[in-house]
This record gives sequence, structure tokens and C-alpha cells, in this order.
Amino acid sequence: MGMAKMQQLKPVLHEFGRKVYSTVIRHGADNTGLTKSKIMFGNLFLHIQPVKVHKRTLNFKTTLCAGLITFYLFLILVGTGVLLMFHYVPSTHVGPDGLPEAYQRMLNLRSNVFWGVFTRNMHRWAAHAMVAMMILHVFRVFVTGSYRRPREFNWVIGMICGILTVVLSYTGYLLPWDQLAYWGVKVGTEIAKIAPGGEIIRGILLGDNEVGGEALIRFYVLHVALLPTLLTVFIAIHFFRIRKDGGLAKPDDTSGDKLIPQSECGEVRNTSVFKSARSYQLVEIVKGTEPKVNEEVNQMVFSWPKLMVRELIVFVLVLAVLSVISLAYNAPLEGPADPAHPTNPSKAPWYFLGLQELVSYHALFGGVILPGLLAGLLLVAPYIEIFVETLFGLKRGNISGVYFGKERLLENSLFMTIFIAGILFIIIGSLFRGANWEFVYPWIPTPGGH
Repeated sequence: MGMAKMQQLKPVLHEFGRKVYSTVIRHGADNTGLTKSKIMFGNLFLHIQPVKVHKRTLNFKTTLCAGLITFYLFLILVGTGVLLMFHYVPSTHVGPDGLPEAYQRMLNLRSNVFWGVFTRNMHRWAAHAMVAMMILHVFRVFVTGSYRRPREFNWVIGMICGILTVVLSYTGYLLPWDQLAYWGVKVGTEIAKIAPGGEIIRGILLGDNEVGGEALIRFYVLHVALLPTLLTVFIAIHFFRIRKDGGLAKPDDTSGDKLIPQSECGEVRNTSVFKSARSYQLVEIVKGTEPKVNEEVNQMVFSWPKLMVRELIVFVLVLAVLSVISLAYNAPLEGPADPAHPTNPSKAPWYFLGLQELVSYHALFGGVILPGLLAGLLLVAPYIEIFVETLFGLKRGNISGVYFGKERLLENSLFMTIFIAGILFIIIGSLFRGANWEFVYPWIPTPGGH
């Protein structure tokens, strides 16, 4: 009797489940273009991508996935950062054990918090990786000319995202309140004093004349509230502009590219309500060109599932690699911050070491004039090109999306010179500078272990 009732109940439960599913997902699961379009249109998180993308978008070498990985690292930072906030207190108050409370919380993560060390490691290495991937993303966009029309303004938005990324990482550098963090921030804020108005900026950041409890509170608020909010807004604008500016940059003619074969993109069964309509069939594959932007329709594929699956794979790989690194290498934690005993040498975070190296040559020129000039030129690079082309009447057409295109030999040569010089200064500051900022060879031991 019980089995009979269960058999009668099964179709009822199935129908109930179908109705519940339809309240959340308002489309079926068939393989038509209409369904694939609905999947993109009807999902808040997937709608950031267009319904269709060019096959070239699916190739790894098109973007090196640098921008996507940077975004994934930001998501990981938000997740791990929220977990760390449950255990951290931004206070320099010295407890009964003689240690500042912020530093004591770091020790607690090591010994008393389940997966505390792993969570902190993930956060620390993701922060460094995000800065590195952001730099790689800027490199890729520039050398491929992908900021050219109509993407000029989005380059500016992207550069703002890059600046916020560096500042976000830097404000988090102080929070462990150990010697490495304290003197790293001390060096950075001393460099800031060199710039015009630097004393005011330094005062706003520190809230005092020196790095102390006020600075820790301010850096904490900037790190967990203000900067993540700003970065989220600008990332959203950046993604929005990518969509509205026509997607990823590509040459006018992609016939020379090695694209994914159509057979690997799957067949689309035309069973939609539009199958007999004599129209452009907006959500189906059609021959010829689309009327809006002359896209190569035969080279377009649905974002779902080809692009979505690839992006999911990249996320899993990023998470896996970061997890392995976090299990193998612990984030550094030196003794508690001690203003009376400076480390020698005191070094800023690696992404500021090039600037610190330049300051060692000439404070004003190396710390303010040169980096300020280069940053300003990089920020408005697309508009400089527009001005030069307008001034001399140059018509270079669409040369976007090609690595080191011959038409952009001058721009890429200048950029590569600056880029390589920046990397060299970082390497020198990181490996070849010892006590008192003396030049040393890293493979030759020095007295005191410096």
C-alpha cells in the first residue's frame, strides 16, 4: 500500500519541483539559441557577458586571462578578508602578554583559529598576485593596442582600478602590525612627504606625525570599507564599458587567426518559435552579417556554455594554485612593531621597491617628477594618440587586438622600455640592496644576514 502511494505521489512531487524550478529559472534546458540567450539574459551574474562572443575570445592568448584572473583574485580577497575580520582588531593597545592586540590576533590565527593560517595565507598571496596580474593586464592591453577606439575611456577606468588595487594592497600591508609591516609603511609614507602636498596626504593617512594607533585605524577603514567599495564600483563600470564598447578588441580581419573549429562549438538545433520567421532571428545563428555592427556571424558562438565553462575552469585553477601556494608557504610575520628598533634595510612592499630605488638616486626627481610624469602619460595614452593622429592627419584604422603590431612600433617600444626599466628597478631594490641601502650581491652572504 505504501509503495502504491509513493508511485502516485511521484508525479505530484515532480510537477511541484518543476513549478518551483520555473519560479527561479524561467527557461528550459534545450540546446536552442533561444534558450542559450535566455540563460544569459535571465541571470544577473551571467548577464555581464553578451549572448554571443567571437571565437577569438575563447583563445587563451587573446587576453592571457589576466583581467579575469585579477577579478577572481579580488573575489577571493573579499571572501578571505571577511573571514579574517571576524578575528582581527585594529588596536595597538598592549595586552597583559605585552603584545599589541593587532599583533596578538595574528598569533591567534596561527594557533587558535581553525584554518586561520591558511585563510591568512590565501589573503596575503592573493593580494600580491592581484597586483601582479593587474600589471600583466595593463601590459597586455597596451601592447595589443586594445585601448584604441572606442575603448579609450575604459582604459582610464581600468587605470583607476589599477591604482585602487595597489593602494588597497598597501593599506592592508600595515594590519599585521609586525616589524615588516610597520617599517614598510613607514618607508612608503616618508616617500609620500616628498611630493607637493605630501605632508597633508601623509597626515590624513596617519592621523599623527608618526605611524601609530591612529594610522592603523585609518588604514583598516580604508582597507575593509572605502577602497573595496570604490574598486567594486569601478570594476562594474569597467565591465559595463567592455560590453558597450563592443567586447574584446580584435582586428578587422580574423581570417589569419587560428580559431576554434566550428565543430567544437556545438550544433544549435533550431527548434525555437522563430524557426520559420523571415527576420534577422536575433537569437539564432544566421548567415551573412548582423545589421548592428557588421559582426562576423559565422565566427560568433554562444557565450553559454563555451565561454562560461572556460571562465569556470580558470576560476578553479586560480583557486587550486593559490591553495597549493598557501599550504606550502606561510605569509611572513616578524616580531611586533617596534618604532625604536628599525629594520635595516627597511623596504616598502615589492610593488613600491622600484620607486624606493629611484628615490635613493634623487628624492624629488626619482620620487615625484619622473613617476608622476610617467603615470600621467600612461593614464591619458589613448588621448595622446588621438591628438597626434588629429594633428598630423594620420588614419591608421583599427589596429587593435594584435600583439606588438608593426603600426604601433613607436608606442610599444616606449612602453616596453619603461616597463622593463620598472621591473629592473624592482629587482635591484628587492635583491641587490642591503643594510643602509648599500649595493650587495644576493648570492654572497653578508654580516648579520642582510
